[in-house]
Amino acid sequence: MRVWVMAGLMALMPVAGMAKDLTGAEIKALLSGKTGTWQTADGKIKGTNAWGKNGVAKVTGNFGKFTEDTGTWRIDGNQYCAKWTKIRDGKELCNPVEVVGKNRYRVGNSLFSVNP
Repeated sequence: MRVWVMAGLMALMPVAGMAKDLTGAEIKALLSGKTGTWQTADGKIKGTNAWGKNGVAKVTGNFGKFTEDTGTWRIDGNQYCAKWTKIRDGKELCNPVEVVGKNRYRVGNSLFSVNP
């Protein structure tokens, strides 16, 4: 009986390397005043990000008609929100930030890392 209870408890424990969503405070600490690199999940579009401490943001990449955009970023609960001037026609989008590896994160359909 004891073996089955232990096996059941171990099944509930997080597995090393399993993805985890960051809290709002963790997202803010990770991004505020930092720069990083990103790419779409399929690797077709790549670029850089800068997240200002004041909520101002800049992104570069090959977006087709343009190669850079500026906007704002903020935390809403446990989600990262970004609103760009050109991307998504200026509509804000909020997503959780998921840890997928050492200094590797997923937001929506993009993967990114933060520069030290």
